Amino acid sequence: MMTLEESYKLLQVSHNASDAEITKAFKKLAFMYHPDKNPGNIDWANKAMASINVAYNTIITHRFKENTVEIQNDKPPKKETTFKKDDILRDDLLTQYFIQYREKAKDALYQYFQYNLYNLARRDSPVNSDIFRKIVLQLRRSYHGIDNLCSYTNDHEFLQHFNLFKELLFTFYKSSECLNIIDSYANILDVEAFRIYRQGDDFLLRAQKEIFYNRHNRGSFQMEQAITDLIKSIQILQLAINRFPQSSWIVESQIKLDHALTIEHYLKLFFER
Repeated sequence: MMTLEESYKLLQVSHNASDAEITKAFKKLAFMYHPDKNPGNIDWANKAMASINVAYNTIITHRFKENTVEIQNDKPPKKETTFKKDDILRDDLLTQYFIQYREKAKDALYQYFQYNLYNLARRDSPVNSDIFRKIVLQLRRSYHGIDNLCSYTNDHEFLQHFNLFKELLFTFYKSSECLNIIDSYANILDVEAFRIYRQGDDFLLRAQKEIFYNRHNRGSFQMEQAITDLIKSIQILQLAINRFPQSSWIVESQIKLDHALTIEHYLKLFFER
């Protein structure tokens, strides 16, 4: 594991750097450490790439989960401010507040697929990067809002739903930051690792689009197909991890797998009766 301090140091950025600066620093180092730039030391380059991937994900994880002033100043659900931290809310109020946060998060997820922001090149445009920033902000607000609700109940069923939805938002965000385009075909093993990773990611994308976007447009849910795509994604991503543990794509493969497994749990808990 890499500490937050070590991660900032490895990416050569300060704690006060903006998200855009963090991403820029990551891309700069990725270009320097890429195996193509170090043909005489491929193994070292792959390990270096894996390290900066871990550092980058450590930082974005911390920033997503950090309860910043920007998040704290967000308007809470109506009447929530009338309760103290140690109070227990009635079930109907917990449900009402959770639905508000959930629907705002679902709207943000819908926008993500509406604007095809899984396409990293498309996301880089000024307009789309601003849309993505607002989507992430809303996901963080919903995450922390639901996290706050956990303080108001001891009910196992509520906590199970709250914590799983929080995990869904978190793993979605981490997954959305993963690379999905290869920029070199020099290392045959890395190319094969990417090919399998991308295949698993494509099935994951199909499942997500059905769950968070297509079903809302269509008015019906093709759940069986979504589950089939999700299972294929899980199997393929697990294959990528098992077959290429030293690949520079191992970090992305694990992040995508974690998200796919979380979606699987989400469907079972929220949709199965």
